[in-house]
Amino acid sequence: MFSGWLAGELLFGRADLLSNIIARTGVAAACLAITTGLVVVYPRVWWETVCAALVLGLLLMFLSPLETLPEYMSSDDGVMAMLWTLFIVIFGAIFLWLGLYLTMFVLFAIPSQFMRDKSRVSVPLSADETFEILRMKPDSDDGFSATGLADADGFFTTSFEINTFDPGTYLPATEVMTVRTRIVEEGECFQLIMSGCEIDGDIRYELQELNVEQKKGRSVCTTVTQKNESNLFESIGFWIQDFGSDHLLSHLMTAQGENSACIRDMPYRSPMYDLARYFENRKGDSGSHNPG
Repeated sequence: MFSGWLAGELLFGRADLLSNIIARTGVAAACLAITTGLVVVYPRVWWETVCAALVLGLLLMFLSPLETLPEYMSSDDGVMAMLWTLFIVIFGAIFLWLGLYLTMFVLFAIPSQFMRDKSRVSVPLSADETFEILRMKPDSDDGFSATGLADADGFFTTSFEINTFDPGTYLPATEVMTVRTRIVEEGECFQLIMSGCEIDGDIRYELQELNVEQKKGRSVCTTVTQKNESNLFESIGFWIQDFGSDHLLSHLMTAQGENSACIRDMPYRSPMYDLARYFENRKGDSGSHNPG
């Protein structure tokens, strides 16, 4: 975001709007407030925040040329020229944000199944206690996930609750997801499991290795996950949100009866879904006022 600001000053010179330190401080504070607000209000989504930061960076980069737009308009009414410039900038920024948002489908199309997702978290528990909580085992329920009995091939069902949204109302919702799990290998504070499920007609499976070590009175938990099907969008999001460590902490806190503040356990909210719900409500209100 601020790299765009710097690039704009190097390419086009400093904008008149940012000619003094007070204005620059105010603009910087406003940009930080917007991006921080998105992170706080919508912690479950990251792409919208990245797009907003890119839009703000581009606006700051091209602020100096944008200031010259009124010069190309009719000089009869300077106020209207300024208003038209403001209108163009605001709506241009909105459509740019929407355009950048849609580029996520390009990232969806880029496979990344050869990438391994590695996560690590340190907790004030013994290694044995931590491993006992995190390891998968059939016929158990620790409040985080519930497993069934193992069949003749060693597979058992694993069910857990995930936060999602209702496609009809765009409101946060929860649903239970079930996968088939098998313990491939297990040792002292070590476990390798395979799990799979069907998503949109595709069979997806993953191998996850769990290691727990005792270090200086704390347990260091490490997971390495290899998926048969993944894409660049998922991999980037996994890294930005540190999803693996967040998942481990959520499991540990939930199993111990603690209130989890992890991203995984927060309601699924998105600026796009909030906008969709707003326009749906507006359409419903206007329809209810139509006669007959």
